[in-house]
Amino acid sequence: MMRPTSIPLTIVALLALAGPVGAQSSDHKSPPTTRSRQEKSQDISLGQLRVVGRIYVGAPVPDFTALSSSGRDITISRQKGDWLVLLFVETREDFHMFREVYRELRGAGATVFGVTKEKPQRLRVIVERDSLPFDLLADDTGDISALYGLYDIHRGATTPGFVLVDRQGVVRMALQGQAPPEQVAALTRFTIVGY
Repeated sequence: MMRPTSIPLTIVALLALAGPVGAQSSDHKSPPTTRSRQEKSQDISLGQLRVVGRIYVGAPVPDFTALSSSGRDITISRQKGDWLVLLFVETREDFHMFREVYRELRGAGATVFGVTKEKPQRLRVIVERDSLPFDLLADDTGDISALYGLYDIHRGATTPGFVLVDRQGVVRMALQGQAPPEQVAALTRFTIVGY
């Protein structure tokens, strides 16, 4: 019997200090420091700090709640009972490729959610205009992508990838990178059905 292994999707640590942590003692004064313009521009404001996560095959899926294109709040942990395919793409146009394999994914028993760095109010328009057969989830801040280790902080964009979650909420597959939709469908079908 094969045991699930802990395979990191991505291992990223972000540590940043955006100013003094505590107040200085009044009896000890530091001399003023002169900082170059380049050093100042490299500071990360608190609003730009984000926790970058990682996920493991065999571990519970990281939970989040997001507004969907159907107008409902979707909480991933409440989707137990269904296999889930979470699609992360760099641009919303990349979802077009998955229209062709959607029926195959549904036929294998998977519910599909596309995670996109769009504002919630734009989701319904995108789904209708692009004739997408699956719901999109709003990740306008990039926090969901970061939680899954799929956010490129330097570009301010989502890194493509997909995550397959079983009926008990356990990650069964996690891949980073733009995989062809046919391969995503084949891997999903093989994992769920076995052929």
